[in-house]
Amino acid sequence: LVATAMIAGGCSKNDSNEPQQPKIKNRQTPSIPDLTPSPLPKPEAQIPRAILNISFDESFENTIYPSFIYSMAQAEQNINKKIEYIVLDISSDKSFQGRIKVTNDRFIQETIIDRFIPQGNTQVGIAPLWKYDNFINIDRPGFTYFKVELIDFKTDKLIATQSIRLSYRSINECVFGLRQPNGGVADWTAFFTAYVNEDSRVVENFLKEVADYWDFNPNFHGWVGYQLGEDYILNQVVWVCVYLNSKGMKYSNITETSNTSTKIFSQNVRLIENTITNTQANCVDGSVLLASIFKKIGLDCFLVTQPSHMFLAVARKRNPQYQNDYILIETTRIDAINMGFLKNWREVDTANMNFIDINRARAAGIKPIQ
Repeated sequence: LVATAMIAGGCSKNDSNEPQQPKIKNRQTPSIPDLTPSPLPKPEAQIPRAILNISFDESFENTIYPSFIYSMAQAEQNINKKIEYIVLDISSDKSFQGRIKVTNDRFIQETIIDRFIPQGNTQVGIAPLWKYDNFINIDRPGFTYFKVELIDFKTDKLIATQSIRLSYRSINECVFGLRQPNGGVADWTAFFTAYVNEDSRVVENFLKEVADYWDFNPNFHGWVGYQLGEDYILNQVVWVCVYLNSKGMKYSNITETSNTSTKIFSQNVRLIENTITNTQANCVDGSVLLASIFKKIGLDCFLVTQPSHMFLAVARKRNPQYQNDYILIETTRIDAINMGFLKNWREVDTANMNFIDINRARAAGIKPIQ
């Protein structure tokens, strides 16, 4: 009974007659919770502190000239260098990787530049992404605001923001000179060629009208440029001018603008569509209109400037060299009878004359405004 009781109680003896502990099958180690301390929260990144100031190219006295910007677009591509019209002065307490965002609904697309900003004072130039196609619709002056935001690239947090108020001029205001610090004036009269638009459909339609008008004339053989000799070149010039006379084209001396700039010299110039529609032109309007027409025909043209005046020269042949190689047209006399619009060299002050080669202007990147 004692032995039975010992076995029932789970005790046993080994060969040495010593009691053994019962065996436990599939014994598992108890799980212990992870008591490793959690990492301390990191302190929030300190964004830089900076002061931001904005200025516009000082040559333009806080004024946007759409005609100048448009005219320079292709020239910038030709020289592979953008004009940085907006200048930022940044003063930062530390170096950081920054993002600069410039916005204005009317004149530019959102312009974003990523730039390393060093500690201390630095200057950053911005070449905005202009909405060139909108410029043709800017037909009167006004004011606009450009907004600049300086952002910490790492955290995407705004560091500083600033706006600048700029005036703007009409697309019809041509910049033709800039007063320099030494008192001289930089000659920008080549920008008048931007108003010569040989690509306009208005010119194509006009030439068709003139061709229909002269169709009765047995000497009229269409618009052939230099192909039929010097006499026919003169005939083409005369036929166009006489037709303008028949349409009632009149001289209209509208050149002044409301611009009060002390550095920029500018003049109002009508687009050729407006000149044809309104049958009015000052000396510049008439010159760029006729140059548009004759270039479309294939004739080489030159805008000729004198103090406070402009007229047109048409080359009688390729590569003209002498005075007799040109036909001079006084565009303020389109309404004159007996071909009074033809100008004689004796009327010209050659000492104060400047020839603007439209072909050279095109090669330099000055394209028609359209």
